[in-house]
Amino acid sequence: MKAYRRADGEVQLFRPEENAVRMQRGAERLLMVAPSVEQYIEAVKQVVAANKSWVCTAKFWQVSSYLVFFFIKFKQRHHI
Repeated sequence: MKAYRRADGEVQLFRPEENAVRMQRGAERLLMVAPSVEQYIEAVKQVVAANKSWVCTAKFWQVSSYLVFFFIKFKQRHHI
């Protein structure tokens, strides 16, 4: 997922819907439950808003920040 600053200073996400679908496909291959596209985009927006000061800015060339999201699965243990 790529995030960059527009000329007005606001942060723009690059193709968030496509990234959400890609994550869903990856989760399916791993036999994991994936968030819906809407859940994914909302989570990404919250992460970016919380870290807005870290998103790259540039005056003379285009610079982007790359966000890497991943799945973590924990094996559920059943105690008897």
